[in-house]
Amino acid sequence: MNTNYQALPAKVKKLLRPMADGSGISLHTKKGMMIKLGGAFVLFLCAQALVLGVMLEGSEATFYRVLAMISAAVGLYLFCQSHRLVFDRATNRVLVQRSAWWRAPQRGDTQRADTVEVLLTRIDNNRRLQVGLLNQLYVFDQPSDAQALMAYLQQQFRVVALEQVSDWPNKHPWQAEDTPSVTAKSVPANTPVDVAETPMSELGLVVPIWSRGALLKLALPIPVFCVLAALVEYGVLL
Repeated sequence: MNTNYQALPAKVKKLLRPMADGSGISLHTKKGMMIKLGGAFVLFLCAQALVLGVMLEGSEATFYRVLAMISAAVGLYLFCQSHRLVFDRATNRVLVQRSAWWRAPQRGDTQRADTVEVLLTRIDNNRRLQVGLLNQLYVFDQPSDAQALMAYLQQQFRVVALEQVSDWPNKHPWQAEDTPSVTAKSVPANTPVDVAETPMSELGLVVPIWSRGALLKLALPIPVFCVLAALVEYGVLL
């Protein structure tokens, strides 16, 4: 199967961002997502401080207006940062690229693409899969999307493609025709399985700590409680 960018599934095309000069593709990193999340959090606080600055009067209003300007500057600074994993076709190397709106991209340590290990593993319910490379995890609800990403990286950059699905926790070479939807052990049909009593290692489950949904659920209540506390403290809510 000859996989090119235009033939990729929509989610994979969204993950793989072509470089402006056509020299390769880039993927977001965990650090980049944390920076963006931090910027969004600070901008949310900026909006709340701006509301308080309008509602209150005197020195309190001045304090919140200044706080809104400072948090806006910090939030915009964080939000415009870029931290991405780059596959460079010209040199066939993988590197981390840091950039911002006001400065040229800066590239960190590089590694040959054909030495990068890309690992396909199962995440839960024997359906969702994740692709891991260079300490980054990319989770897919559809196994076909994960397969498409593996095939693209293998064909375009000759990465070391491995799978940990068919024989957990052992690693085996991955090929495009592999079907990772099978369970880690062969189980006869109609055999009841008590998932609660089955060790996680036998199910081949891997739970990502830094999933985007988990981070949002953890971070969103913080500004809400901060705003409520401020409103109660200054008598807006009685």
